[in-house]
Amino acid sequence: SAGGLFSSKHLTSGLFPSSINGPITADGAFTLVNTRGMRLESGGSITAPSLTLSTLPATGPDSYQGNRRAGQMIINGNLHATTGNATLLAYQSTLNGSVTAPAGKITLISTGSEVITGPGFQRTGDPQTGSDARVTARRNLEAPIVEIYSEGFIQNSGRIAGDQVILQANTIAHDNRPG
Repeated sequence: SAGGLFSSKHLTSGLFPSSINGPITADGAFTLVNTRGMRLESGGSITAPSLTLSTLPATGPDSYQGNRRAGQMIINGNLHATTGNATLLAYQSTLNGSVTAPAGKITLISTGSEVITGPGFQRTGDPQTGSDARVTARRNLEAPIVEIYSEGFIQNSGRIAGDQVILQANTIAHDNRPG
């Protein structure tokens, strides 16, 4: 989409998780939804003005339903939202790579029951406490605003950098290393 005039939305309905092994570059907003799961391998990257990745089922153009049966999201490569937001929605996600949004917001939501709606990706519904939903972050998350929510737990052993960092979960484990 020359000049970023169009967005790119990919809804995968196959039997297997998506596997991204190389670079994807989009001129407009990029969305990938696969309820079977997705893996961004260490050689993979996605660069777009803004991006949304979800293993939760899409119920509308900017609406997703929490689902305990949703596949895992594993990010070993790099995600970069050049001018907007980076949003990751999953029941369970593991971030071994980096996520950056230098001019926007990083939002990570891990839920099995709530409805997530845009454009701000607000949560509504009845969250189930004690859920095994989780976000595991092991590398860098950098944006002016970083928001991580999990119905279950957040485990961070990486670097979260932002002017505003919001963590909300039943349990939060952070290793407190310098940096």
